Amino acid sequence: MSNINSQNDSNLANELRTCFIKHNVTHTFINDVLQILGKHHDLPKDARTLLDTPGIIATKDLNNGQYVHFCIHYGLEKQLTLLEDLSTIKLSFNIDGLPLFKSSSQQAWPILCLVNNIQNSKPFVIGNFSGRSKPDNVSKYLFDFIQDVKELLQNPVIGGKTFEILIDAFICDAPARSYLKCIKNHNGYFGCERCPQKGKWLGRMTFSELDSPKRKYEDFSNRINVDSPDEHIINPSPLLEINVGLVSMFPLDYMHLVCLGVVRKLILAW
Repeated sequence: MSNINSQNDSNLANELRTCFIKHNVTHTFINDVLQILGKHHDLPKDARTLLDTPGIIATKDLNNGQYVHFCIHYGLEKQLTLLEDLSTIKLSFNIDGLPLFKSSSQQAWPILCLVNNIQNSKPFVIGNFSGRSKPDNVSKYLFDFIQDVKELLQNPVIGGKTFEILIDAFICDAPARSYLKCIKNHNGYFGCERCPQKGKWLGRMTFSELDSPKRKYEDFSNRINVDSPDEHIINPSPLLEINVGLVSMFPLDYMHLVCLGVVRKLILAW
């Protein structure tokens, strides 16, 4: 009999947790409800216990800094009210470095996620690296992120509802794209991300050919077990583990290419 009561209380706690997250109520409201129900059920007395709010986030030491990881599920559950009408969730990720202080070399490399097929979606942090330079080992930096994405793809249940999860894009500037894809820098002779042509140095690196063959996903995936160097690919990217299209899912940076690139040159020329 006691086992049945314990199971019923556990089910009630799970239903309450889902309900409170869905309606985005305050912790004060949750605590008031728990105080009332606590007189009759074996429920926690605080919102943080019921919602499984992490108290201490463990950090992981990398070679040149520290990394902390948060669960993608947790970030998506916080937006549960926006997801209730969806059957498919399209995720975009942003990874980039930013300085923390003007007088220090300390910088952060956050991993952000956005549900881009709903309105009013806000990006949330999946993980963050802090150090005096960018993470020197991209595989170690992305390890927890990749494991988290794998788990989400295998178990796409959020708030009791099963979704189809699609990775839509990685939104990054050129240096970050080169870092994540493990390719030559954008200003290198073989730095073009869309074709294999060799650039020409005319005071800056230029790529003038218009009919060069296009790069394909297979150019990257076929080099997973190849040790010989490539003119463009330095090492296999760890993102291949989650079948990320290293060409199609990495759009070129509109802000730097157009707004601060071509448009800026036209304005200065005029």
